[in-house]
Amino acid sequence: MNQAHGGLGELLVIVYLGIAIASWILARRQGLPPWLTGTAHALLGVQIIMGIILYVQHPNIMPWTHVLFGLLTIPALLLVIPLRQRIGRNAAIAVSSAAAGLCALVAVIIAMTR
Repeated sequence: MNQAHGGLGELLVIVYLGIAIASWILARRQGLPPWLTGTAHALLGVQIIMGIILYVQHPNIMPWTHVLFGLLTIPALLLVIPLRQRIGRNAAIAVSSAAAGLCALVAVIIAMTR
């Protein structure tokens, strides 16, 4: 389960940064299909649940900063709600996905350097 959690974390960094770039490029057009961002959010949910299970089983293996940045992906994605009215749907998805991708990237870097 530890390797699955690590591999999924690395995949989510790529997925969310890819969604951010694609949403920014397509901001003036239709944007990304909702199923794509929905799939990324579902994978993030699985990642967080696996991380919580691993942390409960082995609380001293990972530093608390890894857990913090992993959980910060949730409020980063919630940025889409206030930003949607200000800058538009696709640009808001781009900003919130970039923030979530950067939080996930920091969590992955912390895990790799422990």
